[in-house]
Amino acid sequence: MDNFVANTSLRALELYSGIGGMHYALKRSGLCFDIIAAVDINEKANSVYRHNFPKTNLMQRNIESISIKQLDNMLIDIITMSPPCQPFTSYARYMEGTGSVFLSNSLLCSEISSGKSDARMLEENMLPIRYFAPKEIANLMYFPADFNFPEDFKSRDCYKVLGNSLNVYAVGVLLQLLTFGDELQT
Repeated sequence: MDNFVANTSLRALELYSGIGGMHYALKRSGLCFDIIAAVDINEKANSVYRHNFPKTNLMQRNIESISIKQLDNMLIDIITMSPPCQPFTSYARYMEGTGSVFLSNSLLCSEISSGKSDARMLEENMLPIRYFAPKEIANLMYFPADFNFPEDFKSRDCYKVLGNSLNVYAVGVLLQLLTFGDELQT
């Protein structure tokens, strides 16, 4: 492993910082880092980021407004980016449909598993759908247990910002592989 990575805290700039998925991924990767600044134009996402990382310098602005001189003055070692996913940004209703089937009829479950059910029985005993709560989606995306949304956030807002986030575990492992190579930290 490179001595620079092993013994030095990397100075990181988060662009399109969103709700902090890349911040958590950096933590999970085992890299030693300091977030110099996080930048995002999305007010709702910034509210969640600020709620979970109150000590980080969060800049609410378009990343194109950062000058080369400002970047040079930050003395950055690593820049992370998690650009928004436009379908989820533009079509919030799409995320609201994320759900799981909640089987509540044990007779119907046994009929289905034995292969004895027919279309009419399924239609008559339609299973209710229970949608994942925002916290459950955050858990599935490997956000830590202490990750929370601000109290004034509506579910719709939570779904929107989660739809633009990333899987913390997957990105953490990728960062480890890119940094440590074959010496993967577990």
